[in-house]
Amino acid sequence: MVTTSRRPRPRSTRRRAAGAIRIIVYAHVRATLEARGQAHGREPTPDDVEPITWEAAEFGRTVTASDYARAIGVLHRTGRVVGGFFTRHDILLTPTMCKPPHKLGVLNMTATNRDAYFDALFGTIAFTQPFNTSGNPAMSVPLHWSSTGLPVGVQFVGPFGDEATLFRLAAQLEAAQPWADRRPPRTVIIHDRHGETVKRPSDIRNNLWRSRLMIRPLPVTGLILGLGIASVQAGPCTSEILRIEKAVNEPNSPYSPTAPQSVGAQTDVQPTPSSVARAERQADSNYRAVLDRARALDNQNNSECEEVVRELKDLVGMQ
Repeated sequence: MVTTSRRPRPRSTRRRAAGAIRIIVYAHVRATLEARGQAHGREPTPDDVEPITWEAAEFGRTVTASDYARAIGVLHRTGRVVGGFFTRHDILLTPTMCKPPHKLGVLNMTATNRDAYFDALFGTIAFTQPFNTSGNPAMSVPLHWSSTGLPVGVQFVGPFGDEATLFRLAAQLEAAQPWADRRPPRTVIIHDRHGETVKRPSDIRNNLWRSRLMIRPLPVTGLILGLGIASVQAGPCTSEILRIEKAVNEPNSPYSPTAPQSVGAQTDVQPTPSSVARAERQADSNYRAVLDRARALDNQNNSECEEVVRELKDLVGMQ
């Protein structure tokens, strides 16, 4: 049986909880800033951080030990209230966000209008923030999609320490309504001297980054597209390509197009320093050609990139 409740939490309780969170968070911001200052051997200044961060640190300077202790007590009481709810209910269902995603720049910690920033922030996270306080496990599941093709999160909250129930529920929801193959539109806005032009990925050449155009995703932000640009640009092989590149570029990595197993595959004769050098150059050239091919297919959303990624793994000795 599913039950719903529309009884609002008393305003005074919400205010106490918000005030307690502010004290605890800002005190930690102050402590972190002071620790960085000690590491650099100087006092931190407003030029070191964003204006919103500096304001938080300055407030944290005024917090006393008793203020901090009282704030911890408020959060503990909040946790007990939430715990009481879950003695009567298995799962709490809420929206993830309070509103659709903000445009880029609204949640900007360099903003000069602090009131607008905090109104936008707390007007967005009201459903998720209480469980940061109580410590209850929660998950956001993309069970709905907006008319513009963006995932809309549905939040499920479980009893304290009961992540297992959420994992089981997530598996059942995904089986009933799969979302792994759904992606937001990969539209970008190109800013040039003539103004904004909306383009689809198929309209954009692979080497667009070489031009002097500035590209940014459509104005979305927040939890729904928490990965920002990466979410907009992801293709079917993006994550694997990035994983291979990261592994190859790590210091002392065993994965390399010029590793012994790769070089040895390109010469059947007794190696000499010059032949090894030639083989290494050829191996590196082959690797970069295959990598470019994988990126091109991935940018086109072409699933044939998966076969090229397998070839790429063979070249660098990855399984």
